[in-house]
Amino acid sequence: MATHLFTPFRLRDVTLRNRVGVSPMCQYSSPGGLATDWHLVHLGSRAVGGAGIVFVEASAVEPRGRISPDDMGLWSDAHAEPLARIARFVESQGAVPAIQLAHAGRKGSTAAPWKGGGPIPDSEGGWPVVGPSPIPFADGWRVPEPLDTTGIASITRNFRAAAARARDAGFRFLELHAAHGYLLHSFYSPLSNRRTASSQAPHRAGKSICTMSQILSSLMASYSCRRRLPRARIFCQGWPGIRIGARSPSFVTASLIRSKHRSTAS
Repeated sequence: MATHLFTPFRLRDVTLRNRVGVSPMCQYSSPGGLATDWHLVHLGSRAVGGAGIVFVEASAVEPRGRISPDDMGLWSDAHAEPLARIARFVESQGAVPAIQLAHAGRKGSTAAPWKGGGPIPDSEGGWPVVGPSPIPFADGWRVPEPLDTTGIASITRNFRAAAARARDAGFRFLELHAAHGYLLHSFYSPLSNRRTASSQAPHRAGKSICTMSQILSSLMASYSCRRRLPRARIFCQGWPGIRIGARSPSFVTASLIRSKHRSTAS
C-alpha cells in the first residue's frame, strides 16, 4: 500500500521534507520564560532525527499568559534570542522550525505537573489571572479578572508582538493555542463565558469570533510586512460547525479548524 508519510508536503512557500511533525510539548523548564540548552537539545535532536516540522512548546505572549512559572515565553526580545538559536539549528538539519503562541487565561498561575499542578499563591510566584468572566476553572482556583475592551486590545497587541518576534527569530510556521480551556478557548465556552450584551467587551459566540478575528488580522499584519508565513492554524474545542478563514494576499491563510465537539472547557 502506498504511503505519503515520507513524501514532501508543501504549504505555500514552505516545503516539509515529510509529513512527520513534532507537536509542541510543554517542558516546564524555562526560567523566566527563557529557552535553555535543554530546549536546543530536545528540539534539535528531533530535527536531526528526520522530522519534517518541529514545534516549540506553547510560548506565552505575556507573563500572566503562562500556565506555570516555568513556561516558555516570547514577550520580550530577550526571549527571542535563545529561540532564534533553536530555529537556526532546526532549519540547518532540514526541518521546518515552528512555534505555538498561547495565553493560559484563567488556567494560569499553576505549578508544574510534578509539583502538583494546582494553583499557586503570589508568595510562591503566582499571579492574577484573566478571562471572559469571573468564573474560576475549578474550586480553589483563582477567580479571573474579566477582560474589558482595553484588556482584550492589549492582549491582541501582545500576540502581534510575539508573532513578529517569532518571525524575526526564523520560525516559518505559527500555531495559536485555542483549546484546553485556555484564554481563547474560554471565550467560546458557555461554562467560562457568561458575558452579556451589556458587557464592556465581546460576549458569547459572534463577539468572541470577532475577538479571534482581531487577533488573526493583527498577526497577519505583523507577518505581511517582512516574511511570508505559509499557514497559521487555530484549533478551538467546544464550538461545533465553525470555520473561519482570513486571507491576506501577501502572505497567509488562517483558519479556525473545528475539533471534536466538546461541551466543556477543560
